[in-house]
Amino acid sequence: MLTGVSRFAKVNVFSGMNNLEDISTNPQFAALAGFTQEELEDSNLDFGNYWFSTGTPTFLIDLITRKKQLPEAFEGIKVMDLTGSTTNIKNLPLLPLLYQTGYLTIAKMERDGFGKYYYLDYPNEEVRYSFLTYVAAGFTGKDQYEIQPEVLALRDALREERTDHFIKYPQTNKTK
Repeated sequence: MLTGVSRFAKVNVFSGMNNLEDISTNPQFAALAGFTQEELEDSNLDFGNYWFSTGTPTFLIDLITRKKQLPEAFEGIKVMDLTGSTTNIKNLPLLPLLYQTGYLTIAKMERDGFGKYYYLDYPNEEVRYSFLTYVAAGFTGKDQYEIQPEVLALRDALREERTDHFIKYPQTNKTK
């Protein structure tokens, strides 16, 4: 079994293993790796922000900022293809990469006469919050620690319904 491997068809450096069987959407293998929802609920453990902190997704953040994709567009998005097979390594498809790397997961699947459709979303609040923080940092040119006070100030302004502060804050705190 290989995990964390994206398929790249007909690309020389990967050509020896282009014919792998993808079991990622097969329900028979759903609990093969990781934890099931039942195991998480029964464990009563606080997992913290461990998963996201084990690897900084700079490659993905760079791809998102280069393609000018806003992360809220990823929530609940409907797609047909999750393989991301491509012959162009310089123009990788973003959504299959986000799915294959675990930043998005299948929230729902539908079938009709034309095919199978997947609705993607963040797998949990930890990944969503961390990913949004990194993307905000990528768009502003700051690191994830510099951006946190700004994000929290904007969130508080929205929570307290201070729309004037929310609108003025980015203008008065521009990236230098």
